Amino acid sequence: MLTCANAAERLVHYPNVNGLGSEGLGYKALALALKKSGQPYRLVLHDEVANIDRTRAMLEQGQVDVVDFGTSPDFESRYGAVYFPIDRGLNGWRLLLIRAQDVPRFRGISSLTALKAYTAGQGQNWADIAILRAAGLTVNTMPTLPDLFPTLAAQRFDFVPLGVNEIYGLLEKYRPGKQDLVVDEHLVLVYPFGRLFFVRKDDTDLRDALLRGLTAAFDDGSYQRMLEADPAYAEALHQANLGQRVRLLLDNPAQTAAFRAIPRRYFLH
Repeated sequence: MLTCANAAERLVHYPNVNGLGSEGLGYKALALALKKSGQPYRLVLHDEVANIDRTRAMLEQGQVDVVDFGTSPDFESRYGAVYFPIDRGLNGWRLLLIRAQDVPRFRGISSLTALKAYTAGQGQNWADIAILRAAGLTVNTMPTLPDLFPTLAAQRFDFVPLGVNEIYGLLEKYRPGKQDLVVDEHLVLVYPFGRLFFVRKDDTDLRDALLRGLTAAFDDGSYQRMLEADPAYAEALHQANLGQRVRLLLDNPAQTAAFRAIPRRYFLH
């Protein structure tokens, strides 16, 4: 392996996911992982704003080198997965975005059976869709994440489950001008899940460097400090008040053996 002293700096291109740019958790985690990898890398943010489907195409076409999203067996077979949950599994703790007028209805829900009377909205091809449907929930999809907000307001579905670490920031960013959408304060869906980095299958050097950098950052505490310093992540945990919510537990039947083998210490409990 080349050392920092004799290796040429490699450019690592990362997509501008949903327009979040360098403010997104993926970008921040990637920057720290590259810094801690022990090899010279320079992170470059792609100009194009891209949804999850587009980022996968960009990875396959060589326009970017690494992407991140909630994992699935399909993604893990198609790409080189970095088995470290960059969200510490918090994307598997899902709060519900609902219409303000529906707050009393959702306050009366205390079981998964009761929730099945309502329809969920999700982004097209999100890995969570299979988990929600396996639990017996009805799911409608929209092409992009921003489409979910006006469509929820228009009553095409009843709630949008989003990760604790992202829901408040996304609502602030994409809330339709005159529509009153709120984060339900009563329920939390919980299932085994994680957001991983993915590279092209043959890019084992970058895959290994990212895992090395992430584990090093976790071991020295800099990863935890990065999360605590991220306004969206830290404020979300504070706002979510998870200990006071009714917890609805869902299975994730699609977990791979490799995902199950990720050390439990990397996940929040």
